[in-house]
Amino acid sequence: SSGPVTMEAETQEQDDSAPNKILFVRNLPPQTQKMMLVELFKQYDGYNEVRLVDGKPDIAFVEFADASQAGLAKDGLQNFKITPKHAMKITYAKQ
Repeated sequence: SSGPVTMEAETQEQDDSAPNKILFVRNLPPQTQKMMLVELFKQYDGYNEVRLVDGKPDIAFVEFADASQAGLAKDGLQNFKITPKHAMKITYAKQ
């Protein structure tokens, strides 16, 4: 029997997307430049490319060669502060 569904998982910074090679980065400051993100992520093996989203300066996608390499970058840069007020939130992109 399944017990009552709790809302707890919803409110936490929950990464429920399956690991894959594309990272979804959010909470970026409005003045974020693509080069800034490239410099951060290219330190990690398997880095492929950064894609910004037109009209949404606070999010970006970063592609790696595979999920395990994306995971290392995700763990390494989680909550990295681009500015004192903006700590990057990184999850796997939903497939």
